[in-house]
Amino acid sequence: SDGTEAGTQQIFNNADEIGPLADVNGDLIFSARVSGILRVYTAASDGMGGYSVTEISGNLEAGAESNAVLNIVPFNGSDFFFSVDVNASVQRLYKSDGTLVGTTAVRDFNPSTQNGTLLQQAEVFGGQLYFSARDVSGPNDHGDELWRTDGVTTAEFHEFSPGSGSGAPEGFAVVDGRLFFVANFKEIWSTDGNTLTQHDDDVFDGGAMQSGSGATDPIGVDFNGLYAAVIDSGTPNGSNHWVGTVGYDAGHGNTT
Repeated sequence: SDGTEAGTQQIFNNADEIGPLADVNGDLIFSARVSGILRVYTAASDGMGGYSVTEISGNLEAGAESNAVLNIVPFNGSDFFFSVDVNASVQRLYKSDGTLVGTTAVRDFNPSTQNGTLLQQAEVFGGQLYFSARDVSGPNDHGDELWRTDGVTTAEFHEFSPGSGSGAPEGFAVVDGRLFFVANFKEIWSTDGNTLTQHDDDVFDGGAMQSGSGATDPIGVDFNGLYAAVIDSGTPNGSNHWVGTVGYDAGHGNTT
């Protein structure tokens, strides 16, 4: 749609459900369930005012109504990642170049009972996709920690809370050649892709980083700076809260 009735057209029908959707290099990528079968599609302009819809994923676990495509994240050019809630114990990460033959499974994650989270917190940085994921498969039980992948190699980048605890990285933002995020619910961290730096965690006085009313991420970018909403729950009775901002000076590499 161009925002008018005359400029609105249907490009796909007969679906039981549709979504999420994403713009990847000018093409619309979306998931849809048709007759109980979940697939991912691309809708590209046909050059004559219409759209050509092509299936690019194959059958994503037919008939399992609890399944869903959780998120679609553009990566590089026409490449993108998407995640699928396969069943109660598996969330699967895929990478695609927008073609059926170029869509492959990257890795399975076992989140235990915490379904629906894979790629909900993600950011592309330095040719890698950084994301939060929980995985209790294998010899180690990883809570929600920081992972990264290029579609070929996938590995945990850092474990903030060893064992089954969770560092819960979220609110990713790229500023001044660094990837910033919140971990351990109150600390601002950043990485250049090699090393991690923690930024002035004491400024929060034991409070928890939380998004403001109606916001979704605790970190955002404003011009060349960084800001985050802070709620201080470190008072004796926890009833007196304040909200402030934390700025990152890109020119000097510190927080204020």
